[in-house]
Amino acid sequence: MLRGERLFTLKPRLEPILPPPEMLPPIDLYLMEIEKQMKKLYRLLTQLAYEGKLVVFTKVVAGLEKLEAIKTFITLLFLAQRGEISLWQEEDFGEIFITLMGTPTIGE
Repeated sequence: MLRGERLFTLKPRLEPILPPPEMLPPIDLYLMEIEKQMKKLYRLLTQLAYEGKLVVFTKVVAGLEKLEAIKTFITLLFLAQRGEISLWQEEDFGEIFITLMGTPTIGE
């Protein structure tokens, strides 16, 4: 300690320091219910495959708003990561094909 310096203790702050609410992104209900979204999308994919249709991304998102199409793509990635589906393309930036893998487990 230097001469003339005084030691003092800080009282702990009891409330967290948070930025103003307008700076915090809202928690998206979609992400909170990702399991539910995965089941819903898997049922749709199963129905399309059962009807004998080639399951492609553009058919799955046809008529959806841009944000909903993005959410659907994210859900497809979750399903692929779990091994429920396989995603593939014949060329870069081409159509995304969706193949169901094995026996359905998520949509049951």
